[in-house]
Amino acid sequence: MTRYKYAEVPGTVTVQVIVPTSPDPRNKTTLGRIRRLLGGDNGSLTDPLKGLRHALSISQWNDLPDATPAILRYHFKADSPDFRPTRSAT
Repeated sequence: MTRYKYAEVPGTVTVQVIVPTSPDPRNKTTLGRIRRLLGGDNGSLTDPLKGLRHALSISQWNDLPDATPAILRYHFKADSPDFRPTRSAT
């Protein structure tokens, strides 16, 4: 068994960075944290869903400070319209 939840499920993972107009105080992610993960404004990340690498750029926000709240979102879309994720026991 793999450590990636959807590794064996045919589908696509997309990665998105969002800089919200009205930040949620519960969100602790910032552009600075994402920059560190990428090694700059451009880089790649391994998604936690299938374990694939994704090129990512946040250069459109290079004028914003590192403390700017941001959301790093991974989205999985199964190839089959009948796919239903199961809840983890953990």
